[in-house]
Amino acid sequence: MTIKPRHMKKYTPRRRKSNHNILKQQIKDFEHLLDMDLSSFLILSEEGTKKQVEQARLKMRRDLLKYGSDMESVARNIGEGFPEVVRNYVKSLMKIIQNSSGEIDPALLNEYRKIFLRLSAMSKIS
Repeated sequence: MTIKPRHMKKYTPRRRKSNHNILKQQIKDFEHLLDMDLSSFLILSEEGTKKQVEQARLKMRRDLLKYGSDMESVARNIGEGFPEVVRNYVKSLMKIIQNSSGEIDPALLNEYRKIFLRLSAMSKIS
């Protein structure tokens, strides 16, 4: 009686999960933080005192500088057109902040809203 060697399956390494979902979630988190700052700035510009408006503007600028660069680096890691959309998102927020007059330009808000919706659509987790 001869011993037959057992048939072995071909080795294939396990597929690694893509970390795009985690990176997209990070972008959504940064987007949420910046959107909250913008909301408080807009509310205070309508109803607050000049001191409150200036404090909200400074906080928004500080957070935008802090989270904007992080957002751009995460977008570079994702690729797929994200870096350009995130860059436009950060630029639109900077334009709203740098508006020196007391009035907020509705055209800037419309531009921000369009870019915000585009970024939200791109960062949906599948």
